[in-house]
Amino acid sequence: MVTLAIRIATQTVIHACAIGNKFVKSISIIVKPLYSCNASCMHCSITNDMPVILPPSGVSESIKNIVTFAESYSGDTIDEINIILHGGEPMLLDVSYVNKMVNLLKNSLPLIRCNYSIQTNLLSYAPQWRTLFEKVFEWKASSSYDFYSSFRKTKNGSDYFTAWYDKVKRYQDDSGRRLYTICVLSRENVDYVEDIVREAYSCGLNIKLNMLYAAGKAKHMDKSLYITQDEYGNALIRAYRIWKTYNDNNFIFVQGNDFENIAIYGKQLGCPYTSSCVGNIFCLLPNGALYQCGECADAKQFCYGNAMENKFDITQIINANANNIDISEECLDCGICGGGCLLRRVTECSGKTPYCSTYRKLYKEVKTHDDSVCQTNKCV
Repeated sequence: MVTLAIRIATQTVIHACAIGNKFVKSISIIVKPLYSCNASCMHCSITNDMPVILPPSGVSESIKNIVTFAESYSGDTIDEINIILHGGEPMLLDVSYVNKMVNLLKNSLPLIRCNYSIQTNLLSYAPQWRTLFEKVFEWKASSSYDFYSSFRKTKNGSDYFTAWYDKVKRYQDDSGRRLYTICVLSRENVDYVEDIVREAYSCGLNIKLNMLYAAGKAKHMDKSLYITQDEYGNALIRAYRIWKTYNDNNFIFVQGNDFENIAIYGKQLGCPYTSSCVGNIFCLLPNGALYQCGECADAKQFCYGNAMENKFDITQIINANANNIDISEECLDCGICGGGCLLRRVTECSGKTPYCSTYRKLYKEVKTHDDSVCQTNKCV
């Protein structure tokens, strides 16, 4: 699942960026210290098969080792790390855990800037978290809720939306911000996509529409619940059209915003619209295992070793990069995503992302809309 934090991170780390006359090399690390969760969602991408918790000292030592590994692979000195706290549910770790982790990293990596963000269901959000969200995460948080779907469950049987939205409102009151929210589209709710966008706006959310895919618990769901790429592409187009009726720059439909950046402004984006992620983003699991990214960890693909034990296999990341650059001529000529996600291309045994038709559809829709606006405003 691609969160706000991961997107912010990968958009800044795909290549070194210039600050003044200095080139700053960044990497992103998705940190999953635990797999436990206070919800029981039917489509969770993990199966909670790892009962251990990586302590703050383990996180600090692992990240220090990852930096050395990344530098040995790339030949660059790492200046900045984007740390995405993930899970499981990371807020089960409590405030003291996060504070200790931050302080240990500050001491062990004094010359490297660490930026923090969090992916959370927010069910544990309470006043004691406010300072941490403001000072450490700087309100860079993302959450999930699937409108018009039965997939999200609380463990005590209470209504998920009621419990979740109560905490969302507290977060919004504290931060003064809309909440970046991921909504999974399935057979249950794909026909309600316009209503989902409207609900997101009225609830003070920015919305990202993901397609249900087979990972973790979702592997065991009825296959009839999955939608096709054609249905997903059409849903994104419908969402884009309704989003463009809102005259509010603060309200973001993520895929719509992304494709305007690609189609209109020619910007290079990060995950999942990139094939340049190897060596720039990693995922650390509760047992110290290090994977290419969170979705690779879910799929048990592209494991580079154990960061806690400081045991890495450099050949694995070299092999991952070899797969990464195996891109079809069609993708190189197209220029939308450069072949897209490495994992998707490998698991589909294809030189291009299985989302190709979806991306092309939305790209065309955005370009068509932009051209019509330009003609109306006589800017062509």
